[in-house]
Amino acid sequence: QQATYNILCDPKFQDALLPPIIQRWIALQGDTNIFPLFEAITQWTNFIGHTQHFQQNYLKQIFQTCLNISVELKNECRDYNEYKKTVRNNDTEYTLNGRDDNEPEKPNKEFWVCSLDLLAVLVEKCNPTIRHLIWNEKMDNGGFYYQKLLEMLYCSICETHFNVRRNGLALLGDIITEHPSDMKHHINKFLKIVIANLNYDWQTVCTNASWVIGQSLMKYGPNNGGGGGGDD
Repeated sequence: QQATYNILCDPKFQDALLPPIIQRWIALQGDTNIFPLFEAITQWTNFIGHTQHFQQNYLKQIFQTCLNISVELKNECRDYNEYKKTVRNNDTEYTLNGRDDNEPEKPNKEFWVCSLDLLAVLVEKCNPTIRHLIWNEKMDNGGFYYQKLLEMLYCSICETHFNVRRNGLALLGDIITEHPSDMKHHINKFLKIVIANLNYDWQTVCTNASWVIGQSLMKYGPNNGGGGGGDD
């Protein structure tokens, strides 16, 4: 049980420390030096995400940045995989010519791993504001945040990268746990992929998949699974 107050919850303390950390974090997108800042913001959110001051002043910027990083990595992985598929289809030409100058840089999926981890903490610790932000607020393009989030999340649990899949399942479980009524309409789309991750050899991926299924059964009952999508 987290303490309802500590010095980190003081608005003056938050305002002194968080803005430069967040500013540096945003500036380092795409740079591996960002990883300690990811860890710092994730830990901070664990301690102070419940406070009204944090939710009113810092949550939206952190959520938007984190979601954008995740979506960017999802898109980079898609483009890289499509390129590799094209290369395999033209294997002889590629072998003769060596490395293609048009080959995209291989995505560093650790950025996606860290983003999913922070998003899960935001969903767990920052209610009720994060719920309203995800499910009720619209982005600049007119779409809801949940549409962008769930599309990225679905891709994450289909990923070959072990830690991306593990953290995607953790985020999915947190959304089901914290926002069950909002997620109910979308859960069927995810369950077949979740079940496919029930492989004992995959350890924490399997553990998280089991937890997601357990939370789904607890929140929605045994008759809500597998039958098709009520989504998008």
